[in-house]
Amino acid sequence: MTYPEYKTAAERHLETCWQLLFVLEEYKRKQQANTLLPHEIKSRNKILGDLYYLAGYIIECSYSCSIFHKIGFPNDIDVRELEPAKWSLYSISYDVTYRKTSGGGTSNTFVIANSTHTLSGRMDFFISKMGFTPPIVLLNGYNLLDSNNNIRPASILFDNWNAEIRYTIDSALNLNYDNVSDFFYLATEVYEGLVTNSMI
Repeated sequence: MTYPEYKTAAERHLETCWQLLFVLEEYKRKQQANTLLPHEIKSRNKILGDLYYLAGYIIECSYSCSIFHKIGFPNDIDVRELEPAKWSLYSISYDVTYRKTSGGGTSNTFVIANSTHTLSGRMDFFISKMGFTPPIVLLNGYNLLDSNNNIRPASILFDNWNAEIRYTIDSALNLNYDNVSDFFYLATEVYEGLVTNSMI
């Protein structure tokens, strides 16, 4: 995977998320009119989870693309081919795992270290190791603030997003139209701030 492909992935997720948000807006209108059917409630809940999951990947892909751009990595070389010596210059580490190949041998698979496979981990890495100023306002523990210095609904979702939510989402997050749509709008802000306005 070349690092511009992270941008492509973020753009694909953005397109999908806009469509999901459109469906959620329709369900919200039906709920306000008391015409939301039981099967639509189930569908709405699934779409909320899908939108949350994909919006988090927009943020993750945006940060990944920006990290590789910042270190001047060639945009036509697979990111897994970066020499370990250069990773250490930027305090970046990759975990190496092995997987079986179809021929029975093994091949290396490199993934960004688990500590950065959460949004808050990526943000920490981006700020402390890469010297970036984030494109969004932060307060202690990534409590994201709106323009009136109020904590945004997206804050709790940001703090709790990780790749495992594709399997199960903690019901304590109480996903609803307001916090999930705010999280998606946050993802669009991060994408615009990191990728569109400053890079490629």
